[in-house]
Amino acid sequence: MGHGWEHQKHGSDLVRQFFQRVSKEKNIDFEDLGSIKDRLYHKKLLIVLDDVDDLDVCNSLLEDRHAWLNSESKVIITSRDQQVIQNSIGDGDEKMIYRLDILKEKKALELFYLHAFKGKAVNQNYKELSEKFVDYAQGLPLALKVLGSQLYLKKEKEKNIFLDIVGFFRGKNENYVKDVLDACYGSSYDIVIEVLVDKCLITKSKDYFGEKSFIILEMHDLLQEIEIKGIFIDDYGIQGEGEIKLDPLVFKKMSSLKLLELSTNYYGQNIPFQLPHGLYSFPIKLRYLQWRGYPSKSLGSKFTLCNLVHLIMPSSQLEKLWDGFQGLKNLKHVNLRYSNKLTCLSNLSRANLCHMDLGFCRSLVELSPLRFHNVHDGKLDLVGCCNLRIVSEMFGNIKLIDLSSTKIEELHSSIGSLKNLHELNLSYCKHLKKLPINICYFESLQVLHMSGCVSIDKFPELPKNIKELDLS
Repeated sequence: MGHGWEHQKHGSDLVRQFFQRVSKEKNIDFEDLGSIKDRLYHKKLLIVLDDVDDLDVCNSLLEDRHAWLNSESKVIITSRDQQVIQNSIGDGDEKMIYRLDILKEKKALELFYLHAFKGKAVNQNYKELSEKFVDYAQGLPLALKVLGSQLYLKKEKEKNIFLDIVGFFRGKNENYVKDVLDACYGSSYDIVIEVLVDKCLITKSKDYFGEKSFIILEMHDLLQEIEIKGIFIDDYGIQGEGEIKLDPLVFKKMSSLKLLELSTNYYGQNIPFQLPHGLYSFPIKLRYLQWRGYPSKSLGSKFTLCNLVHLIMPSSQLEKLWDGFQGLKNLKHVNLRYSNKLTCLSNLSRANLCHMDLGFCRSLVELSPLRFHNVHDGKLDLVGCCNLRIVSEMFGNIKLIDLSSTKIEELHSSIGSLKNLHELNLSYCKHLKKLPINICYFESLQVLHMSGCVSIDKFPELPKNIKELDLS
């Protein structure tokens, strides 16, 4: 079990996830633990708790181990804290502890050279640097391997993808990251990420959300302890008190920029970026744009983001995205939640959306046509758009639509073409007068919420596959 455990919360949820992994069952409840432990007792298990730095983790997972681990099963605990190991065995035999010998300087250099230069002759300029790495690693073989692999990153694409993950995507869902980096570097992401994993620079861990599992990308623990410097904003350009004013042409000379994230939170303080004279344009090669609290009314007078994959601007001051039509065929994820001044959404019928979040955009009146990508978990979230009256044509694979607390009076007929629609939330749509007469043919619809729909006086026949229906 990888070091990802240190990021999990303690207690009952940790125990549940632990036994879920050990038993290889997708989803378990506490009522199931007794029977699962009985089955585990009859198996020969090898469990590794790697790089444990908290004794409470061991105690919560293994406190009743004699009830479900037989004499042939083994538990291995690794830690850089000797006290954790000592306390975990309690009064056990001291021989149960194996202390890893550190390497002498000569052997340590040989191991570092092997991973940093792959056995090639070492340039004199690198020898002094190598000795500093070896001194930092203190003779630990894993540290030498990881640091050597870091130095070996010569290929530009590997280096760029590694830095993108470290700077933007640590702890993110791999599928989410893949969407962006495939757009940046072509379809070579899968190959490069495996190289980075093999070099111990990036790690993968499985995480769960209910019954769903997904892969999380992290950087290796040891590298997190090394200061990594990247692009930053210092106090140059800060005017007044806690405010950064940007020129309209701030991105003009950044034509190659592909990833952009501006945060308004700096060490707990809210330091907004301002565009007092508007914005001319974003770099045309942008794939990932995140700007919480974006301060302008639109995305620029010369907006041309044909390569954009992710647009993340919650709590923005946007009134519209752009003028005219944009062929954003790569656009997959849009988050404009709490953009209270947004009155209309530009035509996205050429996009390939996976997820659109417009929740609580309270000035939004009409939703233009939307096209969703061929995925199985497309989501359209319009909850709390309290002035939304018209939802136009929708097509593609949408699994969940949330229209709760909106002013819609009827659903667009195109909703009948959504063959994978699983959940529809119409709660507190007080102006909704009727449902589509063909709703009984929505074969994939299983969840329908309609509490507070006070204007409906007649219901058509509902689909036979409905499992959850709320009419309160």
